[in-house]
Amino acid sequence: MFDEPVPGFVPGIAAFACLPVLAAVGAIMLARSLAKPIHGLVQATREFGEGRFDHRVALTRSDEIGDLGRSFNRMADQLAQSRDNIEKQKQEIEARLKELQTGTLQNLQKENTTLKQQVGELKSDTERGKQVADLSARLSQLQLDLEETKKRNSTLASEKSGLEKQLAELQARSSEESLTKIRQLESSLALAKAN
Repeated sequence: MFDEPVPGFVPGIAAFACLPVLAAVGAIMLARSLAKPIHGLVQATREFGEGRFDHRVALTRSDEIGDLGRSFNRMADQLAQSRDNIEKQKQEIEARLKELQTGTLQNLQKENTTLKQQVGELKSDTERGKQVADLSARLSQLQLDLEETKKRNSTLASEKSGLEKQLAELQARSSEESLTKIRQLESSLALAKAN
């Protein structure tokens, strides 16, 4: 009764013994296909956390990990654009302030010096008394203009200080937003690893 082998028993046992090996190979392949993109996202998160905002994730997957990578890249693009806009505004304000400080003041000071010389020359000439009065009036007006320009420059300097403060706050807020998004990405990565 037990001397004869059951037909198909040995091949069935061999097939059953191969199932764990095939499952292990499949699990390893699945783990590798998930680990590599997750590692890329972790590396990109580190780069971003260290202030290198030009780093992007290269994922062509169409699953949740691919969506996470594309979201990361969109966030990086938006932050880079915000940073560029802030820097551009800062440069424009600095250029405008510099132009106002140097150009207007220099012109007014030059004209003021010229008028003072002319007033000095006209004082000795009695026939040109009216011209002296006119030049004195112009000089007084220029002095008023000069004072007004100084006030405007002071106001612009205050505005520059305020804008620099706003820039610092925007940069800090961008950094905080980046850290929050990085934490969210790390949480998503942890969930993806757990799944």
